[in-house]
Amino acid sequence: MLEQHLLKEGSISLPEGLLNPVHSPLEKKRKCIWEINSHFFCPVIGTCLSFDEQKRMLKKAKVSYKKFNLYEIHQLMVQNIQDENQLSHRINNYLNQKYRDEVISFSDIDEHDFIAVWKGKMETGDICGLFWVAVTRPDFSEKSLHLVFGDVHMLSLMNAGEMRQELHAANMLRENNRELSKKLKKMKELRRNIKKELNVSQKTVLEMEGRLGIVEGEKKRLKIELENLWSNKCIDELKAINDELQSQLKQVQSEFQESSKNLRFFQKENKKLKLNSSSQKEIISQLKSEMQRTHYQVTNDDVCDNTCPMFDLCSRRILIVGGMSKLKEFYRNLIEKMGGIFEYHDGNINSGKNVLHGLVGRADIILCPIDCNSHGACLCVKKFCKRQNKPYRMLTNSSLNSISRELLSLAKTG
Repeated sequence: MLEQHLLKEGSISLPEGLLNPVHSPLEKKRKCIWEINSHFFCPVIGTCLSFDEQKRMLKKAKVSYKKFNLYEIHQLMVQNIQDENQLSHRINNYLNQKYRDEVISFSDIDEHDFIAVWKGKMETGDICGLFWVAVTRPDFSEKSLHLVFGDVHMLSLMNAGEMRQELHAANMLRENNRELSKKLKKMKELRRNIKKELNVSQKTVLEMEGRLGIVEGEKKRLKIELENLWSNKCIDELKAINDELQSQLKQVQSEFQESSKNLRFFQKENKKLKLNSSSQKEIISQLKSEMQRTHYQVTNDDVCDNTCPMFDLCSRRILIVGGMSKLKEFYRNLIEKMGGIFEYHDGNINSGKNVLHGLVGRADIILCPIDCNSHGACLCVKKFCKRQNKPYRMLTNSSLNSISRELLSLAKTG
């Protein structure tokens, strides 16, 4: 049971300096972690300490956590900051040291000024240190603490909503990776077969060249004999032999040309396969990278379900211009799962701008990743959107993560 590891039962021995720490004058003006409002116990541990930091603190406190999952480790930490004990002192001192710059800078500023700084930091998400200062300041009003708690709570929900989409995308990427691996395996097998046929063709060409050399030598020899026997009665016979040799020569030349043609064909096919194989490897590498990043984010946050108000695109028509064509179906799946209507244009304006103009006219919002579009295509999108008064977003990249973030932002703003 987790209760067996509570430090208030004296199961851990720490240096006396951690049990009775010496506080600076600045620290005496602030609450200790066991003195803060109980509503903040869970978010303080979850926001201000990573799981690696929590594990290191338990390890230094000689608490075995190997059989605990992440939730049980979090629960153990929360339980041990509810009163004053050796581990709560260690956590309190560690957070004061970790966020020393914020403690020094913001422990004495006016509450109104602090809230202004807090709102600015919320724009970037860099709020951990300020959050620790806020919950340990004894002079803050309930209104300010409620604001801080609400912001941290909603930030967690926003991340959870995004992670749910990323989890689905990760599963799709994993399945697509398996399909691509199968295709790559088949192409490698085809390439091996073509290589074998190419080797056979090359061997045949060499044989034909040898036979051609022999025939050419025989032709020269016979020509010399024919010149010497020109006045001989056997001239007709020699001419017949020459005609036969000419016929054989033409046949060998024809076979040689056919073999050369086959050789060029196989060389061209082999080059195509090499290029295709390289392209497939690059796509697989990109998909693996995105899947790993998405998997990492998914495994470090909770996700919400599709009842979340930020989840629905309300049947708006979303046009994506450009992006990775290999991810087209993933874009479609992502938008339709969020309640939107998917439209797509590959960004090629050379084939005609009328199609793009019509798609922009039908769409409710246009997303244009600049990393997979030419400069001319991006300018064309901006021109059509401004002319038709259509809202658009120029995205820095075409990854599922970037598209997902923008869609969540659209759903949130309604």
